[in-house]
Amino acid sequence: MPQRCEESPNKVRISCDVTLVVTQRFLDTQLGTRRDNVVSDLLYTATIDLKGWVPSNLVQMLAVKEWPKALQNVCKSAREMVEREGTRDKEVFVDC
Repeated sequence: MPQRCEESPNKVRISCDVTLVVTQRFLDTQLGTRRDNVVSDLLYTATIDLKGWVPSNLVQMLAVKEWPKALQNVCKSAREMVEREGTRDKEVFVDC
């Protein structure tokens, strides 16, 4: 379990645990690492506890709205990494 900050009466606290798992697989193992032969699956979960200072329905509404932006940011960061560092000797595929 992650270590939590000590509670303080003069600070707003939230707890947020985020998990991002990306798995990649080849459609045809004989074709190797061609871009059109790779499929990526993303699993993203977040558990957010706002300690009661924001209603949970508002959190849900914002999460639904912000998720596409978060995914676009993951894709943008991956593309920038590939452009900056290349893919030589790396197993990196950007599907978005």
